[in-house]
Amino acid sequence: MFEHYIAGTRPSWKRRALIIVSFALHGMAAIGLIVWSVFHVEELTPPAISLTFVSAPPPPPPPPPPAGRKPVEHKPKPVTKVQQPTEIPKLIQPAEPEKPEEKEGEEGGVEGGVEGGVKGGTVGGVLGGVLGGAPQAPPPPKVVASFVLDAQRISSPDPHLPEEFVRKYNHGDRIRATYRICVRQDGRVGEVSVVLPIHGVDQMIMDQLKQNWVYKPQALPVCTVRNFIFTIN
Repeated sequence: MFEHYIAGTRPSWKRRALIIVSFALHGMAAIGLIVWSVFHVEELTPPAISLTFVSAPPPPPPPPPPAGRKPVEHKPKPVTKVQQPTEIPKLIQPAEPEKPEEKEGEEGGVEGGVEGGVKGGTVGGVLGGVLGGAPQAPPPPKVVASFVLDAQRISSPDPHLPEEFVRKYNHGDRIRATYRICVRQDGRVGEVSVVLPIHGVDQMIMDQLKQNWVYKPQALPVCTVRNFIFTIN
């Protein structure tokens, strides 16, 4: 009678499968909860911080002076006034010595001479001289542009080069030279100097400029720098 309950019975395959599936589901749920707890971080709002600035208390008042001692009072120093003199002293000029009277016919004077002349000088003075002094030096020359002085030319023939010099060059060659020309007040060329030379013929060209070039009279001596271009024909 009790043999049916005592004898062990084997579970069926359906029951085994149900148990395995149950364990698998529980294991996956447990693993899922562990992973979710690791990667899920809840951000907490930081607490609000309030700052309160407290000013320092005022410094204590200075201690009172000890009893029986009076505070020292600083009296202003008296200002000394400078009194200006009311009367201005007058400067007394020394009396000029009396000039000796000039005697007529004094030694050194000649008839026809000029008062204040120099002993041994020329009667009537020297042309360009100054009464009672040395002759006046001419004013310094004024430098102007070449086109300004070109408009004042009266006669200006082109300077020519010597034949011996021209034979050294070919037809159509151009030779350049520069000279500084100074004109006197009477309009004549007084001085010529070389700025850019043509070796061997500079003196000949400068002599031609001094002899042949004439300008209008000038109020002052005038100087300019002028370029010359010679073309070999």
